[in-house]
Amino acid sequence: MARIVVISDPHLSPTHGFFWDNWRRACAAVNRMSPDAVIVSGDLCINGPESDAEMVFAGRALRALDAPVYAIPGNHDVGDEPPGQEAGQIIDPHRLQRWNSVFGVDRFSFDRGGWRMIGINGQLLGSRLPQEKEQDAWLDGELARTSSPIMLVFTQTAVPSIS
Repeated sequence: MARIVVISDPHLSPTHGFFWDNWRRACAAVNRMSPDAVIVSGDLCINGPESDAEMVFAGRALRALDAPVYAIPGNHDVGDEPPGQEAGQIIDPHRLQRWNSVFGVDRFSFDRGGWRMIGINGQLLGSRLPQEKEQDAWLDGELARTSSPIMLVFTQTAVPSIS
């Protein structure tokens, strides 16, 4: 059996240390558990859509975790999917590139303990960006490649209205 730890919303920042002590304690607790992997499900930053420094800071902070880390962005990292909570912070290619320059990719898949773990960038859902179609095709491929049970991880801040 695999041991997977999921962390969400650490909201790290080099200028706003509100949650730094929480992060430090969480890392120590996770490392004591010796998990097979750690999934960080979004909002690594407080203001990542506008700050290279926050993104880099959050990326460095993940190094405190001993296990392999798989991270996906949230709205505080790359902006909201349209229509968003704040019109000025909608996901766009520049914000995605900022994330990818630090974390390498905005989605993941890996196998542990007979399960397929898949994480997608929920902020892309409904964005109509070219990266949304790329992610959809990638996800279709990942789902087709496995007969294992699947754990799907994503973040999304708003639920589109259905009319």
